Amino acid sequence: MSTYNQWPQKKVNTLIKLYLDEIPLKEIAVKMGISYGATKAMLTALRYRGYDIPLRDQKRAQARRRATLKSGQRVVTEFDIQYHGKIPCGHWMITKPWRRNAHGQKTPRT
Repeated sequence: MSTYNQWPQKKVNTLIKLYLDEIPLKEIAVKMGISYGATKAMLTALRYRGYDIPLRDQKRAQARRRATLKSGQRVVTEFDIQYHGKIPCGHWMITKPWRRNAHGQKTPRT
């Protein structure tokens, strides 16, 4: 008896079909109701078992990422706004070295 949950063949077939349709792994995980890590691990396991599942073209994926970065698209969620507050991420105040002034208070170096 195995100690891990085995995937039903129907779920495996769905995973392979969605992957071959070039749907991103994150979307596949959401559609199937499983975690991203489990999706990726199962694809690796299926390749190891002998299934003919090609690797995605890395150069094409990298080109898509570069195009997104060049276009300046950035998705800012409500969580990002609440987490970072009024100071934008990467603001100089966050990384600037601090020193103590004559009153013993920490102030940014100028």
